[in-house]
Amino acid sequence: MLVPLAVSVVLARFVDRRSVKEMLGIRFRWNRFFTMAWLLPPLLVLLTLGINLFFPGVDFAPAKEGIQVERMGQNLSDEEMANIMEQASRFPVFWLALVSGMVAGISVNAVFAFGEEAGWRGYLYQVFRPLGFWQSSLLIGLIWGLWHAPLILLLGHNYPVHRLAGVGMMLLFCVLHSVILTYIRSQSGSVLAPAIYHGTINGLGGVSLLHLQGGNDLLNGLTGLAGLLGVFLILLVWIGYGRRQGKRLDVLQD
Repeated sequence: MLVPLAVSVVLARFVDRRSVKEMLGIRFRWNRFFTMAWLLPPLLVLLTLGINLFFPGVDFAPAKEGIQVERMGQNLSDEEMANIMEQASRFPVFWLALVSGMVAGISVNAVFAFGEEAGWRGYLYQVFRPLGFWQSSLLIGLIWGLWHAPLILLLGHNYPVHRLAGVGMMLLFCVLHSVILTYIRSQSGSVLAPAIYHGTINGLGGVSLLHLQGGNDLLNGLTGLAGLLGVFLILLVWIGYGRRQGKRLDVLQD
């Protein structure tokens, strides 16, 4: 995750010869778009779960029987799994996981996500900004998606079964989220807000699978078709709201 940050620092300092802080957009003044960056991911998780349950062959299941626990079981001992099963029966696991994912998203996950966002919505945002909102969002999203391709093909990251098709799904995921992230970057005036969004999405990825049975890695969760449809619906509402208000929401502000 630190490679985009390191490369961006070198390029900003020695190629563009600009202040690293200025080039990467490292500013912190909390505004409502930081709040939006933190609260939109849990909304997307709930929307994704709802959409997922409309898919044929996908059912709602107790957390201890869901896909995420099944995946965890592949890397844990029988004793550890028994402990998780007991806790899943006694506590509201979904809501606890949602809250803990949000806390991680705005803290430790945001720090690690900044290592990527410094490259995507930091350096590349400045490079592609003259192209305008939509083209810059598309290009950054494609580069971001291709960055994940080796992890998917070699390790099955997010797509353990359908690795090749998973690369295509990740490209769509990154392009759609890139529109939201570019907007947050522009309106907040800082790369730190996208880092919070990115970190929170990472923290909540498993939560979207907790109560699901059936389906597959191309359909389920934030990185599956359900998640892509969720982002698409949010973008439709966002664009429709802007038109009703007579505002262009696709104008880069800084």
